[in-house]
Amino acid sequence: MTVKLAITGKGGSGKTTIVKAFMQIFREMFPEKSILLFDNDLTSELGHSFGLDIRNTIYGIRSGKHEYKTGIPEDMIKKAISLGVAKINVNTECQLAFQEATRKYIEEGKDLQGKGFDPRKLLAPGAEAIKATVKEKMELFGSVGKAE
Repeated sequence: MTVKLAITGKGGSGKTTIVKAFMQIFREMFPEKSILLFDNDLTSELGHSFGLDIRNTIYGIRSGKHEYKTGIPEDMIKKAISLGVAKINVNTECQLAFQEATRKYIEEGKDLQGKGFDPRKLLAPGAEAIKATVKEKMELFGSVGKAE
């Protein structure tokens, strides 16, 4: 039997605590099974909560120069899902998409044109970038059309 479980939520909402609790339960219920825990969060709190050095995790957010990077290759995500992925965070990718779109709007001087300074206009490109990122991830995860 394959079980797939995704835990999502805002920062500080208790995702790591819930995942740790589930992992303890799963270890007790299925001691003979391998459990793959997948995390795509720059904070690496989940790995640290299990006593893992972030360089030893699938994600590995540090390069040799300590540059922060995000994103897991699609083939790795698909493989993880096929193995019963427990958690994939995409909030950092959403934040980076928002930042890039908002920065572009400002760098192009659109905030200085007409009422481009209005927060509804200023933040709209970032919001659209988040929507596009979420749509892309939903398609990648195979979750489109599965909500009830």
